[in-house]
Amino acid sequence: LLAQVFGPHSSSCLSLDPDNLFVSQFFALVAIMSAAVATALVERHIPADVQNTMENELYNQASHNLQRAHAMTYESLRGVLRRLHERNDGGVLRICDLGSAGGVNSVTLMRFVLDELRQRLGEKRAISLAFEELPSSDFNTLIQAVTKYQDSLWAPNNVSTMFVARSFYEPLFLNNTLDLALTYITLHW
Repeated sequence: LLAQVFGPHSSSCLSLDPDNLFVSQFFALVAIMSAAVATALVERHIPADVQNTMENELYNQASHNLQRAHAMTYESLRGVLRRLHERNDGGVLRICDLGSAGGVNSVTLMRFVLDELRQRLGEKRAISLAFEELPSSDFNTLIQAVTKYQDSLWAPNNVSTMFVARSFYEPLFLNNTLDLALTYITLHW
C-alpha cells in the first residue's frame, strides 16, 4: 500500500521489522479502529446495504464511536507530529486523510492535528490538507463538512484544503510531496 500511495521508493522509508515501534503502533491502531467500526455498525444497526455503500450522510451520523476510537490513538499521533515538526524543511507541510467519507471524522482528526502542531508545538509552516475519498462517494457531504470550517479553523491557521477523488490503492501524489498520511478505518474496506 505504501508504494501504491507514495510511489515505488516509499517502502524504504518504513521498515516492516516487528520490533520497529512505529510498525507495532500502526498494527495496534488498525486493530483498534477495526473494532470501533464493528461496534459502530452493531450499535447503530446500519442496514447491510448501507454499510457497504458508505452513504456519507448516514456515515456521519454513525461516526461518534469512531471519533472515540480516534481519541485512543492521540498519544501515539502526538509523537508522530512532534517528529514531523522537528523535521522542518521550511516548506509547506502536506497532510492527507485517506478515506475521508463524509468528513466528520476527518475534520475532528485534522482539528486535533492542527491544535497539536500550532498551539502545542508552535509549528509556523503553511499546511495543506488533502481529503481523499473514492470517486463514487458523495463528495457534497464531504466538501460541506470541510468547508464549513474555512473561516473559523482553516484560514486562521494558514491551511489550504483540497479533495482527491481516487482510490488510495492507486498513486495519489507525486513522490516526496506528502509529509503525513493518516488512514484510520479504511484499510479493511
